[in-house]
Amino acid sequence: EEDCGTVEAAISALGSVGEPARAVLEKKLKTEKDYNMKAAAISALGQVGPSALEALSAMAMDKDYDLRSTATRALGSLGPPAREMIETLTEDEDSIVRREAINGLINIGPAALDKIRSFAKGQDEGTREAIASALGKMGQLVLEDLKVLAEDESAKVRAAAAASLGMAGGGALDS
Repeated sequence: EEDCGTVEAAISALGSVGEPARAVLEKKLKTEKDYNMKAAAISALGQVGPSALEALSAMAMDKDYDLRSTATRALGSLGPPAREMIETLTEDEDSIVRREAINGLINIGPAALDKIRSFAKGQDEGTREAIASALGKMGQLVLEDLKVLAEDESAKVRAAAAASLGMAGGGALDS
């Protein structure tokens, strides 16, 4: 009888091995039926690096939104090599996947700022809030964007923007 927690921990630990573990993790994705084991393999692949891009991209298109969300988070850890896929995921039907994609774009940095800016317009309150929260990680570069979000119709978005302004060094808002 397998101890699921031990197996899951072993799968997770494979990510720290890096590239030599990629094939084992990819095989686990194809053969594993248990959600937690599959999610652990996805997360571990995010630690492997850009060579896992293809497998993670495939999982980001899975019908299960939890697995898509986990794969999107893992793709975000890859940074610029995953940019195209992450940009695609900003259009996902699931708001959690979209939020993970936003965080992935933030990890890419200034090169993804135009996409983040265009994406902020017309989104639901939760997505705008996630953008406002995430932008604080980009520092002085996004102060004007945060000031605009600080005037959003939603109190949650305004609060997230204000907190991010503090993180980004925006100081007090102009009246």
